Amino acid sequence: MMKTPYFKSIGLGILLLAILSSCETDVELEAPYQNTPVIIGVLDLSADTQFVRINKAFLGAGNAEEFAQIRDSSEYPPEDVEAWLYKKFEGAALDSIQLERIVKPSRDPGVFYNTDIAFYYTDQPLFTNNELSQLQTSPEEWSYEMVAHIQGETYRAETDFPDARDGDVTRPPTPTFRVPLYSPSSDVFLSADAVFRKRRNTARYQGLIRLNFDYTREDGTTLTNQQIDFQLGIIDNQSVNNPVGLSVTSLL
Repeated sequence: MMKTPYFKSIGLGILLLAILSSCETDVELEAPYQNTPVIIGVLDLSADTQFVRINKAFLGAGNAEEFAQIRDSSEYPPEDVEAWLYKKFEGAALDSIQLERIVKPSRDPGVFYNTDIAFYYTDQPLFTNNELSQLQTSPEEWSYEMVAHIQGETYRAETDFPDARDGDVTRPPTPTFRVPLYSPSSDVFLSADAVFRKRRNTARYQGLIRLNFDYTREDGTTLTNQQIDFQLGIIDNQSVNNPVGLSVTSLL
């Protein structure tokens, strides 16, 4: 009478052992190779040259930092890439610029930092003077599209431009403003505020104020058109798609 539960427990143990021994314990750590382009670029209206970086992602056995130093691991052959910029007004293409490939030496750390890396660039102006004037009054109507043809595949990205119309800065008034930075009667330095209005499609503001001044030396000579730049810092606009009220930044 005592043998029945004994044999049942043995049988259950053998079944569990068989299930556990059939599990796959090997894990494939490396995924199959897949061609994945990585494209980085910022259009800067104030720059005389626009740069775009077109790389490829990679995965392989070994040290990833060592692979990153091998050009074939991160850059496409020149004949495999063709890149264009298309200027658009109200969604229709007006003009196109083909980006040229150039190899430049290393520079300061950042997304473009490496040794003798390839860029795709253009030194053609993005807008004519007349178009820049239109951009000031109706920025929402203008955009640029980048189209990259890489090894038979086409990749697209489009950007509009920040709303930076005249009148963003409401204080100090432009173009000429004199502020009493020092009061001899009270022997104190006074403060001044910069007030500006945030605009639509503008995510970040970087402020700078330039102080232009003349001064006279003890020997009577006068130096004119001197200037000092004060960095006001960076302000993020949390409501990118909606105009926000006035922002105040202290200058002194």
